[in-house]
Amino acid sequence: MDSLLQEEQYQRSVAEFDQYLSMYPNGRFITNAYYWKGQAYLNLAMLNEARDAFEVIVNQYPDGRKVDDAMYSLGTVYDKLGDTDKARQLLRQVQSRYPNTSAANLADIYLRSMN
Repeated sequence: MDSLLQEEQYQRSVAEFDQYLSMYPNGRFITNAYYWKGQAYLNLAMLNEARDAFEVIVNQYPDGRKVDDAMYSLGTVYDKLGDTDKARQLLRQVQSRYPNTSAANLADIYLRSMN
């Protein structure tokens, strides 16, 4: 499914991730599926849909493997949607909850660019 993203087949990848999620609602890669679905939506400039995908991870799978990346991406989506306060809050949470990760580093860079 990731290869579809690399080939820039974003619409098709969303459909594939949806199929995975319906077939394996408690699957081992559920957070990955939501994360990459969100990334596909970002590439399609479908910000509300991207937000929804990332929020599933942050709110329903707070101990999931992609939560730090999802929280970072969610912060950037909120910024693009014009909610800079929510964006800053999420990006700061990434820094404090997941220090010394690539997501925290990206959050730091993004926050600096917002100022």
